[in-house]
Amino acid sequence: MCYKIPIQVTEIKLTYKSKVKAADRPQITCSRDAYMVLLSNWSEVIDLFEEFYILLLDRSNRAMGRYLVSQGGIAGTVVDAKLVFALLP
Repeated sequence: MCYKIPIQVTEIKLTYKSKVKAADRPQITCSRDAYMVLLSNWSEVIDLFEEFYILLLDRSNRAMGRYLVSQGGIAGTVVDAKLVFALLP
């Protein structure tokens, strides 16, 4: 039997739509600011296993959001840099 494999594929686009005005987002000026933003979004589930998040900032260092890159076990998680940098334009 011979199967015909389709040649065309669909393009996938990563988009960002803000629901919060830029002036209302917290500005990150030091590591303590980043810690406070991440702490305010902390979940008790995080204590059960390792997670790796990145904090996304705009050009004026205002927090746009956080992105879960990897989840692991109780001892660690693996982060592939290609996945992190694939999100950058």
